Parts: sequence; C-alpha cells; structure tokens
Amino acid sequence: MLVALIVGSLLMIGVHQVFVAGLTTQSTTSSQMEVDRKAQVALDEITSLLREAAPSILTGTSAVLDNFDSQHPDRIHFAGAPLSDLEPAAGSDVRYWVSNQKLYRNVGGSGYTGGAILATGVTDFRFTFYKNAVGDVPTNTAAETVRVGVALTITNGVNWSTLHSTVKLRNT
Repeated sequence: MLVALIVGSLLMIGVHQVFVAGLTTQSTTSSQMEVDRKAQVALDEITSLLREAAPSILTGTSAVLDNFDSQHPDRIHFAGAPLSDLEPAAGSDVRYWVSNQKLYRNVGGSGYTGGAILATGVTDFRFTFYKNAVGDVPTNTAAETVRVGVALTITNGVNWSTLHSTVKLRNT
C-alpha cells in the first residue's frame, strides 16, 4: 500500500510538472505573438504611407519631412498623407515618433506631442534614407530620397521582435 502511494504521488508530481511547463510555454508564446503583432501593425501602417509618398522634386513640396534630423532618426512626418482611413481625413499631416518607449502617431497635428500610442516597449525605431533604388548610398536631402529603410524593435520582458523594411517611394 505504501509503495502504491509513493508511486502514485510521484506520478502526480510528474503530471503537475508537465502541466506547469505547458502553461509557461503557452504564456510565453502568447506574449511573443502579442509583441510580434504590435510591431507588424505599426510597421505595416508606416510602410503603407511610405509606399504612397513621393519625393519633393515631383510634388513641389516634401511628401516626407523631418526625416534628416540627425538628432531624431526615430521621427518621420508625412505631409498630405494619402490614406483615406486615417482620421481626420486624407491629406492630413501624419507624424510618427518614439518617446519613453512608446510609438506615437499624430494625425493632423503640428508637432510631436499628443497623438495615439501604436505600440509600447519600443527599444529601437529609426529611418535610413537612400538616394538609389538598390544599394546603400544614404542621403540627407529630401529631393534625392528614393528609398527609405525602417527598423522597429519592440520588447516585452524577455520577448522581443525586430522588423526591418525598405520601401521605394512611388514615381522614383
């Protein structure tokens, strides 16, 4: 009877350990998926605007502004953003920036304050501007910008996601 009790107890301890390990794995996977989702949604929105942007030489005004400030490589400003699903309306200025590990979007505002939080835990967000469609020749002139690289890293505890995208501006 004592042997059966010991074997049963060991079996129950083993089942408990498997259950706890399964819960831990599920929680970690869920957290990682949430981090990946936030990063992808934010990057998709920004790259969509970049795909619609045109260099200032074609539009007469800059379609992408504030992108050459070496003090703030984590900021971008779209003048007259073409997406109709952004509020208040298409053609509004749209700004993205990071402050206190939060990625903000301000539609229709005139500065880098206020706005909606798109993602939290942002540890890296930067833009690189290129004057050629392929290759790595950077530029700091709006009229020369042909391609824009975006890097975004979001961290949540031990889970992190890093996404990179390069977008060629339209009509270049």
